[in-house]
Amino acid sequence: MSVRLACPACRAVLVPGAHEIGRVVPCPGCGRKLRVPGAQRPSPAPVLEIPENEDEPADRSPARAERRPVPARRGSLLWLWVLLGSGAVGAAAGAGGFLLVGRDPRPGAEKPAPEGTQEASDRDPSVNDGPVPAATAFPGLKFYLPFDSISGTAVPEVVSGKAVGTLTGGTLTNGQRGKALRVSVPGSWSAPALALGDQAGAFRVPAEHPFTFSLWVRVEPSASTFTPSLNVFVGESKPVPGTNDHLQLRIGLERDFGRILASHSVTGRSTGQRQNAANPLFKTPPQGEWLHLVLIRSQKNQVQALVNGRQQAFVLKYPFPIEFETLGMFWASGAMTVEVDELCLFDRALAPDELARLGGRPVGESPPPDDPPRWPSPPPPVGTAPQPGTAAPIATPHPVPPATAFEGLQFYLDCDAASDGTVTESVSGKQVGKGAGLQLTDGARGKALRLTHEALSPVLYALDLSDQNDKFVVAVDRPFTLAFWARPVADGPRAPNFVLAFDGHTVPGPKEHRGLHLALNPLQRLADALYEDHPNGPTQAGVSQRVMAPLPEPGRWTHVALVRNPKNEMRLVVNGVPAPNPQSGRIELRYDRIGFVRSLAGVSICDVDEVCLFNRALTADELAQLAGQKPGPAAPADPVRPAGAVPAASDFPGLRFHLPCDAIEGTAVRESVSGKLVGKGQGLELVPGVRGKGIRVATKGQINDPREGLDLGTSADALAVGAGKPFTWAVWVRTDDWGRLSKLVHGKLSDSQKFRLFGFDRTKTGIEMLICEGVPGTGRAPQASGIIEFPATKEWVHLVLTRDDKGTVRWAVNGEPRAVTTGGTYSGEFRFTELALGCQQGTAFTADFDEFCLFDRVLTDDEIKKLSGRAK
Repeated sequence: MSVRLACPACRAVLVPGAHEIGRVVPCPGCGRKLRVPGAQRPSPAPVLEIPENEDEPADRSPARAERRPVPARRGSLLWLWVLLGSGAVGAAAGAGGFLLVGRDPRPGAEKPAPEGTQEASDRDPSVNDGPVPAATAFPGLKFYLPFDSISGTAVPEVVSGKAVGTLTGGTLTNGQRGKALRVSVPGSWSAPALALGDQAGAFRVPAEHPFTFSLWVRVEPSASTFTPSLNVFVGESKPVPGTNDHLQLRIGLERDFGRILASHSVTGRSTGQRQNAANPLFKTPPQGEWLHLVLIRSQKNQVQALVNGRQQAFVLKYPFPIEFETLGMFWASGAMTVEVDELCLFDRALAPDELARLGGRPVGESPPPDDPPRWPSPPPPVGTAPQPGTAAPIATPHPVPPATAFEGLQFYLDCDAASDGTVTESVSGKQVGKGAGLQLTDGARGKALRLTHEALSPVLYALDLSDQNDKFVVAVDRPFTLAFWARPVADGPRAPNFVLAFDGHTVPGPKEHRGLHLALNPLQRLADALYEDHPNGPTQAGVSQRVMAPLPEPGRWTHVALVRNPKNEMRLVVNGVPAPNPQSGRIELRYDRIGFVRSLAGVSICDVDEVCLFNRALTADELAQLAGQKPGPAAPADPVRPAGAVPAASDFPGLRFHLPCDAIEGTAVRESVSGKLVGKGQGLELVPGVRGKGIRVATKGQINDPREGLDLGTSADALAVGAGKPFTWAVWVRTDDWGRLSKLVHGKLSDSQKFRLFGFDRTKTGIEMLICEGVPGTGRAPQASGIIEFPATKEWVHLVLTRDDKGTVRWAVNGEPRAVTTGGTYSGEFRFTELALGCQQGTAFTADFDEFCLFDRVLTDDEIKKLSGRAK
């Protein structure tokens, strides 16, 4: 008996032995696994077909490819010419042997294998091993490109009988049915290889009307780690004048997965801009094989995707009309070769048996839908009873440090608290964002936010941070690091297919399209970052790139960081491990809408923690530290003051204002330079200080109680500093309430012409200095600010602020200069109508103060060290 197999990948011929009938054997050319059809005993059938559904070899390296004896284009067919050339058919048949062949791609040449020649268990019903019929065999055909011929720069369309579209550089090749169109896409998203804008009318589908869209596509294999992004099909509507109403449909392919984007943006009168969208990923067969893609909308407005007959694990409710202005095929981010065949549109939803026939698969053997594994649920939100089967808490080799431990912090949400749908931003100390139903749960560091969003919700994000879009602006050529912890949560027994954790984009329209999307795809175990910058519209020339990294533990806490270095290389870092595929990222970050957790189909639930943006590229060690994979930065030494080493403020020239805090007279204290009683406080008491005594102030945090601990508003003129004048402020402070938001020193001026803020603030993770000035209603960008991580200590801490005659602002903690992370110059008037030592912000706190003083000059570094008791 003689059995011969032809490999569909490299066309090498294998002659298996009798003991290999019904078994999986490796190809001698490329190593691909091939199943030898038939039972263990010889079948009486004279001709057999083999389906090409075997797994790819583990080793797909270029070195392996070079060992192939007959290199050729991969395909999904076994070609007859392997054995026809020398009359082998007659010889084999006459000898009573077995001839294994595939389907001839020529129309009408296919002959089904005799019944019973292949075991049902050997078949993968998602593989097309039968003839692909013409689309005209099915009722309801609306548009049909068979790609069997080219007419000049156009292609014939069957329904209208006209040549349509504008083709750039296409040729004909063997396809799934007859011929196929082969195009070389130049890349850079320059223009579609096949423009179909003149056929927009043929693609019109009314609202809530069913349809079926089908095409075959094949991407030439690439030896690179990740191939360029390819938009196989793109349709976009023209925005309605005066609104942002906009529709787009895209089908895109990557190396091992595809993406279908369907979005409909509507401007509402009360809710503003609303976008309903789907952007799920689907798994594709190995590169180089034909892919049958189907989009089908049912009578219930449910849109499903089928890939090689296999229903994907998402369903999108999409009732909107489809009417495109821009229409075409094949935009790509890099040069690549693509083949397409049998593009057709029906004005009805084809039945499952019809879809099987359209894909060349046996009727009645529709493959089952993708079935993701059951998903381990994370711990429940704080305050709810534990549930069985919950995931273990985060386990990192080292504690996760706060973002304040690293320089260059520009924006920081520690996610430890939520109030009235807002969260605290630690750099500014303000309540920011807008969310509904925010829940607290156990986080990567302290608490975290559990965010839930439904695709058709009237809000765009679970946590909308669009009011902070000015904080997320990063200029072209400037490095940055955006990092956060995320944990997808199951909505029922199945895993989420796609979680868009962070999203920023411009309002959809024909001009200036920018976007940044960071997603976790648990099903594919992939972290995915897509960034786009198209100055002239989403389908015009510009930057559109994707960087990806493996997702090692889906369902657990994952630290994700997107980093751009000074060379404009963009890289994803997952759990402290950089991905090996940096991409060019010379784009500007500036978006209209920004938020966390956006569902693109169904419901998305995701826990988020430690959101931070740095104005520099963190080093590899810092990223590993931020992810808890290496020991974090050493905490500052406990600020223990040497006993008796603090000198009197009067020992330094230029002293203008001084509160030694050694006595309390009624509700006031005495200022030593003027000798007058100043200030007003309730419940003041004396405590041991750094020099003699100190004053303890307390605020109860109740509505009718004063906000100030020691109110110095009546001394505002004595403490005022003119514009451009140098000065030095200094004060000692001590508190046990480090975990509470409070203002240690507070100054504020606000009228119809100007506002001004100054403070030493205690945040949840550090101490912040802030100087801010502006016009009411125009935002509050700080002129100078700085923040440091500080240990919870019961010892005294010395704070100093200086400004020289050039307007340069510096600050110091315990005699050590600290970097000003934002701004650094302020030459305006330093005068306030509100001024206090200690100021509550909604919660009660207690603090001690001593040696509060103002100098009309800049103290030197040595003098500051001496004043803080750190001089050697």
